[in-house]
This record gives sequence, C-alpha cells and structure tokens, in this order.
Amino acid sequence: LPQNITVKAKYGDVVRRLQFHRPFNFSEISLKLCERFSIGRVHVSYVDNDGDVISISCTEEFEEALSCLPPDQNFRITISKFEDSHQVASVAALQHTTPTPAIEHQTSASPPVRNQSLQP
Repeated sequence: LPQNITVKAKYGDVVRRLQFHRPFNFSEISLKLCERFSIGRVHVSYVDNDGDVISISCTEEFEEALSCLPPDQNFRITISKFEDSHQVASVAALQHTTPTPAIEHQTSASPPVRNQSLQP
C-alpha cells in the first residue's frame, strides 16, 4: 500500500482533495475533515465495489477501505454532520419497523391513555 493517499471528501456540494500520510490515525483524519469543512463531529462513509454505502468510524475501517482501493485511484468519501447522519439513521430505522402506540403510565385506576402523536 502507498505511504500517501489522496482523499476526495464531499460534504454537500463541496468537494475537497486532502493528502494523508501513513501511519493513518482516524481521529486525526476526522479532525482534519472537521477543520476543512468547518463542522463539528463528522460521519464518514464511502461506496464499496458492490455499491453499498459503508461507514468508517475507526482507523481499522479506514485501512480496510483503502485495501480494497484499486492502485492509483483516489479514495472518495462522503462527509455528513454526525448529528444529521444519526437523525437520518434513526428515521430510516423507524420506517423499517412497525410502530406500536405508546401507552402513558397512569397512577389512577382509569384505563391507559394512548399517546396520539405516535399513531400512524
């Protein structure tokens, strides 16, 4: 594997080229991405050879992604704010489950009250 890697990082409509050098440290890479795009915590992902979107959250995953990269090809990653990606993941997870109505706890002997805000 090469000692240097060129990364094309995309955040929204902005694409930046960055150089990283071995040994890679994902915490340092994340910090550099935050600085370059002027955002807080980042979520990093890439599209693998099968077309799947793969998240990267540590140095080991970063190295694994690079090991699948063809020689002389830039590594393309997508950046999103950590909060945005977490919210999107939560919404996607909710869409794939059948919501069950929440029942509020009551201390009286009256029947339970359904929380109407969670009704489909």
